[in-house]
Amino acid sequence: MIELLARHGKYIHQNGKLVILDEKNGILSNNEVREFYSQTEEASTAYESEDISYKDLRQYVQDFIKNNKEYVIDVTGLRKIFLGDLTALGLVDGVSGLYTFDLIKKADYSNPWKNLLHDLDRSSHLCYEYVNVLETKIFSECSRAVFIRSPRFKYAFFLVVAFIALGIGLNAYCGLDSNISKWINVISQFATLAALFFVFFPPRNI
Repeated sequence: MIELLARHGKYIHQNGKLVILDEKNGILSNNEVREFYSQTEEASTAYESEDISYKDLRQYVQDFIKNNKEYVIDVTGLRKIFLGDLTALGLVDGVSGLYTFDLIKKADYSNPWKNLLHDLDRSSHLCYEYVNVLETKIFSECSRAVFIRSPRFKYAFFLVVAFIALGIGLNAYCGLDSNISKWINVISQFATLAALFFVFFPPRNI
């Protein structure tokens, strides 16, 4: 479909008939339609679509993001029962590009080519959004809350408090010039900085 649009400015109707968009787009010429979609052919992008067994999904995604620095996982057509699984992988396994296409305007099924991206894109008002569901405000807040409430963070917090208390106790007992006190103070400072860092920049693998 994209190749046909990019090279000929034509749309395949569901009845199999070719629709020349030059006759349907008003001020948008056939050349402008082709130029818009030709960007996809110029970009060095690989498209993949394959069946994945549910039991292999997590390992597949982990391997995929390990081997690909830049990627987009499109979940627009995904069955909703699996959306929670991929969102969870975004929370704990470092998945970042989980995008969905949201058509804001009412779909025109009598003229389906009016739902194509080039027509939506040139509209004077917002007709669609392409959103990374792992970068929404609520998801970011919740992912941070999950980290803060996780047992590992609680253990780290109590460990920091213990080091600080130990440092204060040794300073009072041995004096500030004691080598033991100095090392405990250094460790306490590193532990405190590490805890603060993890609060503001929580790691994906919890």
